[in-house]
Amino acid sequence: MKKQLLTIALGLFASFGMSVQAQTYCSVSFSTGCTYGDYIDDVTIGTFSDMNTGCSTGNYYDGTSDTIEISLADPVAVSLTAGYSNQYYGIWIDLNDDGDFADTGEFVWSNSTASGTAGTATTGSFTVPSTFSTGTYRLRIVDHYGGSQMIASESCTGTSYGEYHDYTVKVNSAPACATPLNFSATTFTTSAGLNWDATAANYYVVEYDTTGFTIGTGDTMWVYTDTAYIAGLTSSTAYDFYVKGYCTGSTSNAASLTGVYTQCAAFATPYAQNFDNTLSGGSTNPSLPQCWEYYKSGTNTYSTYHYTYSSTWSPGNSGSGSLYMISGSSSLDIGDTSASMTPVIQGLDSATKMMEFYGKAGSTSYDGEFFLAYANANGDASSMRIFDTIQLASTSWGAKNTVYLDDAQTGDARIAFVMICDGAYDYMYLDDVSFKDIPPCPEPISLTLNASQKTSATIGWTSSSSAFNIEIGPMGFTQGTGTAYTSTTTSYTATGLTQNTYYDVYVMSNCTSTGDGTSNWVGPFTFKTECGSFASPYSEDFGYSDGSGSSSNPDLPDCWEHQNLSPYQYNYAYVDKYYYYGNQATDSAYIYLNTYYSTYSSQTALGDTNMIVLPSIAGLGAGTQQIIFNARSISTSAAYISKIAVATIDSNLSLSSLSIVDTVEVMGISYADYSLDLDNVASDADHVVLIAFGMVNSGYTYGYNGAYFDKITIRDIPNCPIAKNFTGAATSDSSATLSWTDSSAVSSYVIEWGAQGFTQGTGAPTDTVIGNSWSTANLSAGVTYDFYILSDCMSSNGSLSPWVGPISIDVPCAPSSVPFADGFENKPNLYGNTTDPNLPDCWVYSSNGGSSYSYGSTSTWGSAYAGSGYLYNSQSNVLGDTVVVSLPMIEDLNQGGNELRFWARVSSTFYPGHMAVATTHASGSYTTTSVVQNLNVGSDIYQQYSVFLDSNVVNSNSMRPAFLFYSVNGAYNYIYLDSAEVLPMPACINYNQMASNVTDTSADLSWSYTGNNCFNVEYGPVGFIQGTGVGALSGTVDSNVTAAHSLAGLNPNTAYDFYIESCCNPGQWEGPFTFQTECTGPLAAGTYSVGPTGDFATMDSVISTLNVCGINGAVTFEFQSGAFTASEAIGDVSGASASNTITFKGSPTVNDTIGALVLEGAKYITLEDLYINSPNTTAIRLNGTSDITITGNTIEAGIGTSSTVNGIVASGNSTSIYSTTIGEKNLTVTNNHISGGYFGVRLYGSLSGLNENVTISNNTFDQVNYQGIYVFYGLDVTIEENMLDNFGASFAYGIYTDNIDGLQLLSNEVYGANYGVMSYYTSTNNASDTSLIANNMVKVGYTGLYVYYNTNTKMYHNTAVGNTYGFYMSSTSSSDIRNNIFEGGTYAAYLANNVGSNMDYNLYHSLGTSLASYDYSAKVDLAALQAADTTNNMNSVEGDPIFASSSDLHVYGPLANNTGDNNAGITSDIDGDSRPMSGSITVDIGADEFDVVGDDAALTMLVSPSNGVCGNDSLMISVEIGNFGQNTMTSVTVSADVLGQTLSVTQTGLSIAFGDKDTVMLGYVSNYVGGPMSIVAYTQLTNDGRPFNDTLSTSVEISDAQQVAVSYPAMICAGDDVVMTVTHPTEGTAMWSSGNDTIALAGVDSTITLVGVTKDTTITVQTISSETSIATPVPTATWSGQDGVYFTTYQAATLDTVSIYPISASGSESITVVDVNSGATVYSTTATWSASGENRIPIGAALTPGNYLLLRASSTSGSWNDLYVGTGATGYPFWSTDSNAVLTSGTYATYIEYFFDWKFTIGGCEREDTTFTVGIYPDAVAAISVDTANATISATDWMANWSTSGTSGADSIYVEFSNGTSSNDTSGTVTFNVNNAGETVTVIAFGPCSSDTASFTFDVNQISVDEDFLNGTLSIYPNPTRGLFNVEFATASATNVEISIVNMVGQVISNDVVTVNGLYNNQFDLSNESAGVYFIKFTTEEGVFTERITVE
Repeated sequence: MKKQLLTIALGLFASFGMSVQAQTYCSVSFSTGCTYGDYIDDVTIGTFSDMNTGCSTGNYYDGTSDTIEISLADPVAVSLTAGYSNQYYGIWIDLNDDGDFADTGEFVWSNSTASGTAGTATTGSFTVPSTFSTGTYRLRIVDHYGGSQMIASESCTGTSYGEYHDYTVKVNSAPACATPLNFSATTFTTSAGLNWDATAANYYVVEYDTTGFTIGTGDTMWVYTDTAYIAGLTSSTAYDFYVKGYCTGSTSNAASLTGVYTQCAAFATPYAQNFDNTLSGGSTNPSLPQCWEYYKSGTNTYSTYHYTYSSTWSPGNSGSGSLYMISGSSSLDIGDTSASMTPVIQGLDSATKMMEFYGKAGSTSYDGEFFLAYANANGDASSMRIFDTIQLASTSWGAKNTVYLDDAQTGDARIAFVMICDGAYDYMYLDDVSFKDIPPCPEPISLTLNASQKTSATIGWTSSSSAFNIEIGPMGFTQGTGTAYTSTTTSYTATGLTQNTYYDVYVMSNCTSTGDGTSNWVGPFTFKTECGSFASPYSEDFGYSDGSGSSSNPDLPDCWEHQNLSPYQYNYAYVDKYYYYGNQATDSAYIYLNTYYSTYSSQTALGDTNMIVLPSIAGLGAGTQQIIFNARSISTSAAYISKIAVATIDSNLSLSSLSIVDTVEVMGISYADYSLDLDNVASDADHVVLIAFGMVNSGYTYGYNGAYFDKITIRDIPNCPIAKNFTGAATSDSSATLSWTDSSAVSSYVIEWGAQGFTQGTGAPTDTVIGNSWSTANLSAGVTYDFYILSDCMSSNGSLSPWVGPISIDVPCAPSSVPFADGFENKPNLYGNTTDPNLPDCWVYSSNGGSSYSYGSTSTWGSAYAGSGYLYNSQSNVLGDTVVVSLPMIEDLNQGGNELRFWARVSSTFYPGHMAVATTHASGSYTTTSVVQNLNVGSDIYQQYSVFLDSNVVNSNSMRPAFLFYSVNGAYNYIYLDSAEVLPMPACINYNQMASNVTDTSADLSWSYTGNNCFNVEYGPVGFIQGTGVGALSGTVDSNVTAAHSLAGLNPNTAYDFYIESCCNPGQWEGPFTFQTECTGPLAAGTYSVGPTGDFATMDSVISTLNVCGINGAVTFEFQSGAFTASEAIGDVSGASASNTITFKGSPTVNDTIGALVLEGAKYITLEDLYINSPNTTAIRLNGTSDITITGNTIEAGIGTSSTVNGIVASGNSTSIYSTTIGEKNLTVTNNHISGGYFGVRLYGSLSGLNENVTISNNTFDQVNYQGIYVFYGLDVTIEENMLDNFGASFAYGIYTDNIDGLQLLSNEVYGANYGVMSYYTSTNNASDTSLIANNMVKVGYTGLYVYYNTNTKMYHNTAVGNTYGFYMSSTSSSDIRNNIFEGGTYAAYLANNVGSNMDYNLYHSLGTSLASYDYSAKVDLAALQAADTTNNMNSVEGDPIFASSSDLHVYGPLANNTGDNNAGITSDIDGDSRPMSGSITVDIGADEFDVVGDDAALTMLVSPSNGVCGNDSLMISVEIGNFGQNTMTSVTVSADVLGQTLSVTQTGLSIAFGDKDTVMLGYVSNYVGGPMSIVAYTQLTNDGRPFNDTLSTSVEISDAQQVAVSYPAMICAGDDVVMTVTHPTEGTAMWSSGNDTIALAGVDSTITLVGVTKDTTITVQTISSETSIATPVPTATWSGQDGVYFTTYQAATLDTVSIYPISASGSESITVVDVNSGATVYSTTATWSASGENRIPIGAALTPGNYLLLRASSTSGSWNDLYVGTGATGYPFWSTDSNAVLTSGTYATYIEYFFDWKFTIGGCEREDTTFTVGIYPDAVAAISVDTANATISATDWMANWSTSGTSGADSIYVEFSNGTSSNDTSGTVTFNVNNAGETVTVIAFGPCSSDTASFTFDVNQISVDEDFLNGTLSIYPNPTRGLFNVEFATASATNVEISIVNMVGQVISNDVVTVNGLYNNQFDLSNESAGVYFIKFTTEEGVFTERITVE
């Protein structure tokens, strides 16, 4: 039965497509993960949502308990958000349930564009094809930051930042009714059109409402097609739309569109925006509120930009959001503009609107400037018109900014907030932008201080009102309590004010005279009156300081002044507040005065005056005042001086009145009081001055003079001396002692004290205190007291002194009992800082005033051991810095018997971790510290420490346990400390265990203890298992012993562990504690294994045995598998000899890894077949060794530029490789692979410590950074058959020997270095054989073989190639140089100052203009060289040796073949081949013995086109071929594949001799487009012996030369602007012209606007070139290396010329232009000159925009001038005059190498011009006539024909008659009632650009009124008019005449009734009205008459 049930269950699972077996899926690994916001936060797939998931543990969110339901063949919507921007997502479904996501179709979706800001949804959809099965599967979402779109293979692959989710997904059958696809919306202001793909549905239901509505509650619409039109929406509003298909019997899922906005409409006022409901944007995403517009010009994204900024820690004015605006500082971006534009605001042109906003500057260091502009409704940039400039001065949200918008442009418009880059960095924030109507009584704006005196001030403002109310009072006063004033102007002067006082002022407009009431009060506006004299006593304690004072922000008190009279600008005085420099007894605020002097600074001088001027003191000149200040010196260093001159100066601060009173020397770095009587001052003394003169102490070349000052007081000189040096300290929790300096004039002292802050007179005075100290024991624990002292001189002169004080004394808390514990959880604040120790109650902080500090802090990220609180200490690297943190007082601590426990760690094991446990007195002062035990915190993981405070370590004054942190010279230290406890010492323990008097067989053990003196001791070899060990791991127990205890019978040279158990505490063993016995004899001969099961477990045990015991025979140590490190060096092992050797041996059959080894004085040691890996230090360091062999090893050092990481080094210092040794003797380094390191092998000896008999052979070196082999001072050194390649540094050396006597440098190969072989001071004096450099093959970047000051050295059969010199020999004598090949880019050989050497049978080849340089003179060829030195090179040859390839220096040219000198005696070549080769009788020249071939055609280079050439229709393709065969080439076929075609030429009749070259022109191709053009050329030659050089594949950059293309309008309206841009090319300068007139000359990225064009205009656009230059200083230094200058061009350009300054009188050299990005040489030329000094050199390099290096490529002519320019203002960059080119750096970053005063032609290739015409639409002209002459008249009607003939330029017309009839026809008939005079008809003609209106006035009467009206006297003139016109008529009798003027739309302009009796003549003015037609209507009893007047 059970079996049947199981079968049924399985069947059910199968029917639903469910897997029976759970799958295991791969995990995704991220190195950082989602910690910084790179997590998937909101997931919406279809109808499933999982929101706010956050960052998951392990970067994995397991959502498999949730099921997502989707259907086959049905689109599934996806919406994902993340906690950070720039995310890429991928979704996979394991659709075949095989446990992976790797199958086709399982990668279902990814986003191609990175996500926006945090929280912004990334949306999309996917469809699972119907070909898959239904079922339940695993769905995975992976997210990663940055990079690119995810691909299918990334389902299990993580990056640095990201997270992944897994869910369960149920895939259902395809729905019967399909979901509509491609659902889209097109919105309008109040409507929307919806579209989707039709399905089989019978009909569709659309549901919609504002975003966020609940489905089922919205408005619905039924439609029967795939479209819907929805009206009645609200503008600028977000809507959600859903559509479902309804099929027969079923309904589809809904397709959705959410958050779709309707288009914006103009906003009516009031309108407000606070930016709180808009997501934060970024530099490329302004994210402005809906309906705002954004404009940005310029190509640099970061030149200036805006975006909505939302932050809770830096919020806006009213909420979290604000508008952030920024402008960069690059001069390249000057003029770039960014603008944020408000929505369209209705009625801005009505002059009735105002705008308000709030702003704050980003920094007071910047301008805070932006502009306000009007923009049209479209937000067109061209419409912006700046109307105001705003400068924000405050970095806080300050006063509201109000702007009256009374000059806006016509129509609805926008306001733009504009930033224009001016090359100065600036940024700011705006918030709460609002628009509203200007009130009837507008507020005053722009309150400002016009003038300020001591007792008066003038306030001004801006307003259109004429009366104002003002209220003024002290800053902060309550309105209504101030002084009220009125004014009828926009300013007011308030009098009767107090000097040096801050006031607030409020102003309101008073419009009651016009019935408009008053405005709101505006203010407060704060101002300050000027300084006057202060009455004595005057005091300043700087308590206002917030710690922001600095050398650039003095932050001085009001009425103080600082004057630095030295040109040295860094002498300063400023107020600051910093715990370590301030007086900790006060509020730590102080003023810092400092003056610097240096003998090396021309800006400083002894006596430089740097002074602080105090305020004016009334009566100072009377000589009755005294200055008192509290001060400390800057430092205790001897370089610091604290001699402060006290002086006075007059009221005008005239330096001539400066009078020094005395000098006060401030002593020590603790604050003390200083006073000086000002009784001998000048009569005009008005200010006290403190001066720090420039000074220096004896023995120093520099000095600092200054001090920190706390409270400074000026007061009357007391008659009774004050108590000086008044100080005190707590002595217990209830007592304190005070002391002072007694005076003989004082009979007694009065002490007064009370709780801190008490008012004098309320304390407890002691009347009679005689002497200099006083104590009390009546204080309360935990209370801070203030103490004052007064001197009583009544008995001597009848006076009392001023009170001195207070001094504050913290009385400690009452002692805590033990046990005591504190984990720093309860502190005053969460976080302390450098000025706030933030310690728990009753703890005390004390320091000696250095820059180190400690504080309590809080962290949930692991900084604490337990909980969240901890103590942090930061210790500087200045010797003597001391910080002491004392625990609360502990009861009876001074009696001993306590234990202090705590947990501590260092921030990194890089730091030393030194500290100490100590005790302090009751005060906790560092001066009372007594060290108990020094500790070393060695781990960056918390460890517990325990220190016993027994009676041996505490003293009678020990009242607090303490942590002492101290600095050592040069070492920083950072310690975390937590969970401090004070406990009673256990009743039965042992501690302080140690071993002493250790011999080879015995040791004395000792310890301290509590409890009974009874112990058990167990001991044994290191590593034995205490208590349970057996055999070799068991120990020996001595029971019931007393302290101390001696051990006997120990084994010699053995490390022992011991443990101790107190009898009274069974089972509690303390240990292990280790000691080592002495040796009794050396190690016996034999082979020993090293490893876990070997004779020696560790490398250290081997070294210890060797160093301590020695050997008595040959020993070998074979390593087992494992890692072995040595913590000590192998020294001079006793017994080691030539027969008693020491071998360390590895094996390829074991996995042994050896760490760094050090051999200090070691002898007779072999390192063989080892794998030595030392990534962070030197692998093998030798120091004074002999008979060392290092063979067959793999030695890997770290790859990099650190000189502390090397292969093999001889150095006398463990921390530096630059320390000489006594010399390494008999050293062999052979057959090793040495990889990495700064040096491969470096042997650093000295004249007195030679490296003797050294062999370095058959080694391979790679990835060495600086020098492969370096030997300094040696005798008989052989360097042979080594391969060196792949160096790291560009200045690397292959082999470098210096001061070697007897060098054998043979058969080495060096590639990839800068110098190949360098031989300095090589000689043959005491060597066993003559120095020989032979058979070496070198190809490097600068010099192949470099020989300097060599003597008696043979140099035979070397092949040396350098990009500059093949061979460089200077100051060398008695040497022999034969059979060598020397090839150089500048000179084959550079020879100077050589004497008595033989040079012959060498092959020289120069790629430069001269073959060689001889004694600083270039020799163009071998004949010239022979002529210069007739004793040498007579059998040498000149020419190309013809190497096998550029990287293979084996030779196949005939010049070196069989042309050497057999007498050199070298019998084999570098490959071991015999010399001479079989069949030859004469040796070859060079390192290779070789033969030649007959036929060989090679392609050597592409001749044309060159890089950067301008495109055209005839680009010549030509190549250079070379004949490298011995036979003359007579014919060859050359072909090239280029641009899809093959060009081929067969050349016959040739005569190309061996080594010669020829150019083959293959044909032309057409290419205007530009870009890289690939060319593959190849040769065909019968019997070609070397096919590998037959093909040349390359690519050249062709510069674009396509015709100019322009975007422009074909037709415009007359007077419109024509806006045009160049669409191609995209770089360069264009000239725009029309006829003979130039319109503009501008960059092609510019927009050209012709303003107000009124006629057809033909325009020609052509690209042009312009000249620009880069000016540089004149060079003064010299250099000769292959170096140059990096530069950048921002447009296509030609580098025309540069200046060089060669030292030689004539010469030529190769100069190249290198593309920095590709490394390719894009241009080369030869610089030739015929005079030293400045030479203008043509370059002519056509360059596309990019980064380049102009390089002196050959360096054959010696030194040229260069210039050190440093950094900063004198250094790079150097810009061209038009900013299109810039010099960015030299190859030596702070030098201009060789090339000066650059000239460029800016502009691309010549290209065909473009000419076009912009046409003008004709104006519309309106005309109409009524045929009144032929009117049909009846008794009641009048009918006539009308026509608009004569109308032109109109698209349509509109005709309207005064009887109300209208028409759009061009003619018709009109009917009026009869007898109506002055009827009119108006026609409006509408054209594309304009409209025109014409009117016709006519009468429908049978008799015209015109003739008789007003007796026919009416006259109106002038008509037309520009505004002023006269009306004249006459009446026979008094007549009332109504005169009205009406415009075309019926508005009455004016109306007046006059009574006229006789002549009427009056002038009317329409000059303020718009141009057009107006009607003047006259109404009398006679009737109405209308006349028309035209205003132009």
